[in-house]
Amino acid sequence: TQYDEYADIMYRLSKVIVERSFDPMKYTNTIFFNTAEGAEYLKLKGKFDEISWKIVHDRKEVLSKNPDILKDSKNLSFLDVLLTVKYEDGSPLSMKDILEEASVFIFE
Repeated sequence: TQYDEYADIMYRLSKVIVERSFDPMKYTNTIFFNTAEGAEYLKLKGKFDEISWKIVHDRKEVLSKNPDILKDSKNLSFLDVLLTVKYEDGSPLSMKDILEEASVFIFE
């Protein structure tokens, strides 16, 4: 499933990041992205972004078809909360903003 692939990509991304942190020669992006590990990181990051976008898009569709899901506010997922948040002017968060917030939540 896409969730298994997502978990595998997160594991592999974490592994590349940790390995990079132990090799001072790869601290600079210029060097790192010209290594096999850097190429793998970019490939994994692209796939991670693609799957993340699909998960958010799919959930947004589910919520638009069945807004009653949001009535049980005690059991909302973090993604559901992000999808319902509005700016002060009443506009919803953009897809980019939702993905950034989710990434911060996952990686920070």
